[in-house]
Amino acid sequence: MGLSAMPEWQKVIDKSLSLVRVGGKIVIMDWYMEELNLWGRFIDLIGNADVTRPTWEYLKSRKEVKDFNLNHSFKNGGVFVASGYKV
Repeated sequence: MGLSAMPEWQKVIDKSLSLVRVGGKIVIMDWYMEELNLWGRFIDLIGNADVTRPTWEYLKSRKEVKDFNLNHSFKNGGVFVASGYKV
């Protein structure tokens, strides 16, 4: 289940950050498509997700996350990996 399928996905990221020690790395991987095509609708259907929600933006906005990195080269941009270090 991707983060987007969770009704309170921001709280999942918050809780995960609370478990990471200072200097530790947090990584999230999820689907994202700017425009919902047939493949995106299929992913939404089977995963009960919202692939148009850029969940990495919330991680990037957290003040305790530094050296944020976003890689969206997977599945022709359909899957991303976002990471950062807790300070």
